[in-house]
Amino acid sequence: HNSVLAGANFWPYTLYRYDSSTQTYQTEGYVDAWDKSAFEEDTSEMQNTFPEYADVSHSGMVYFINHSNQETAGEFSAPLDITDYQAWHTSFIGSASELTLPFQKFTEENIAAIQ
Repeated sequence: HNSVLAGANFWPYTLYRYDSSTQTYQTEGYVDAWDKSAFEEDTSEMQNTFPEYADVSHSGMVYFINHSNQETAGEFSAPLDITDYQAWHTSFIGSASELTLPFQKFTEENIAAIQ
């Protein structure tokens, strides 16, 4: 479970983009958030207060993007309002939707059919 400032309403994730010319995935950003209703103050040694100035839409959430190629290194962006975060997200995702993949039970017959 997510145990950081985003609380239960948002799970941090990494957004990858597939580069067909190199047949590799490129990291576009690691995204985290801060849910004001879950944590009014940062419980780390930094003891920051929720950045009200960034929550222009008053959603109670601000978002941070690490544009580094590593999830654990680099600097996060300044806190972003939900509208700025959604614009960044949409610039990569666009109108894409979740794929529904066919499911087969893990049986001897189904495994044999793959061979």
